[in-house]
This record gives sequence, C-alpha cells and structure tokens, in this order.
Amino acid sequence: DDDSKSVTNICLTLSMMVPDKNDHENSILHKLEELATNSNTKTRYGVSNLVKNVGLEMIKYDVSIASGCMVSNFFTKYSDGQRDFYRISFLERAKFDKETFNRFGETDKSKNNELLPLTKEVSSNKKKKKKVKKTK
Repeated sequence: DDDSKSVTNICLTLSMMVPDKNDHENSILHKLEELATNSNTKTRYGVSNLVKNVGLEMIKYDVSIASGCMVSNFFTKYSDGQRDFYRISFLERAKFDKETFNRFGETDKSKNNELLPLTKEVSSNKKKKKKVKKTK
C-alpha cells in the first residue's frame, strides 16, 4: 500500500547571473540543457541521478547564483504528496508559460497587461461551485 509511505516534496528556485549566454561550451545554461536532454526520468534512479548531476554543476557555478528559494512539504500519506506534487508542477509550468510566452524584454504581452504575483493568481483560481440544472 503506497499510502503507508511518507513523502516530502521540494520546490527549489534559483536566480543566476549568466554573463555570456552565447558561450555555449562554458555556460551553465548549456550544461543544464545537456543534462535535461540526456536524462532518463522514468525511474527513481534516473530522477536521483539528474538531481545529483544538477547539484554538481551548480557547485561548479556557485558564483553565478544571485538568489534562491526552497519550499518543502512533508506528507504522511503518499497519495497526498503525489497530489501536492501535481499541484506544484502545474503552477510552475503555468509560471514558465507566462514568463516565456507573454513577456518580450521588459514588456508584458498578456491580454490585460497586468503582472500578477503568483499568490494572487493562485487565490483567484479557487474551486467555484457549479450550479447544476436538474432535468426530469
């Protein structure tokens, strides 16, 4: 039974200063892209190996790290941890899509031209009760 296993979810965000993004051979961006492309994340061993290798690369480029943030959540039930992981993954991908596709330079290209902090976006997406019409 998976629910007898506990799980901890970790979300780590780093901000890095990359002086020359075009220097592909020596760029941390190139190294991370290489790791992401060549990693097999279908197994726990593969994910563990990816985390280890990313950590090793980050140590090599530690002078480039400008800031960071880490959030961890512990769950006694595996299913609760899995549900939280999917929630975090969805929010992170949504953030990435907004940053990548809606912004060009310093200009926000989204429909309403508002840059909303993530906390406002999350709170506005609470589940709403739907009215269901009963049919005879």
